[in-house]
Amino acid sequence: MQAVAPEDDGFKVNPGSKDKRAAVDAKVKWMHEELKPDQVERVKVVCEQMFGYDLCKDMFAQDFNKHVKIVKQIIGLIETQPVVMMEILDVFFKWCYIKLTESQNTTLYVSVFDGFQTLFDWLVSENY
Repeated sequence: MQAVAPEDDGFKVNPGSKDKRAAVDAKVKWMHEELKPDQVERVKVVCEQMFGYDLCKDMFAQDFNKHVKIVKQIIGLIETQPVVMMEILDVFFKWCYIKLTESQNTTLYVSVFDGFQTLFDWLVSENY
């Protein structure tokens, strides 16, 4: 998968506190069996804080092409901001889960799965 360098699009990330997100997740269990509206809303709020309003708007738009571009941008953090990538893994996985659950677009599926391959290869190389 060809990653898009985040700087090319003015992509800025404020990872926030992964520990705080983990504490909230411990109180409010993430249900994998059924996606609930409050789960989606919590991820939207965190994404807006983390990525800003404009990118968050694209993340939750109906256009799968925007989602494909965002996957490439976030995977691009491996090269440009690896520490930030580690900090946002939880949110990235949740957002991908939401998009894969909502969509039936094979282009998006391939993009996410290729991105996961790149991500997992990198995590293994980092002994994560």
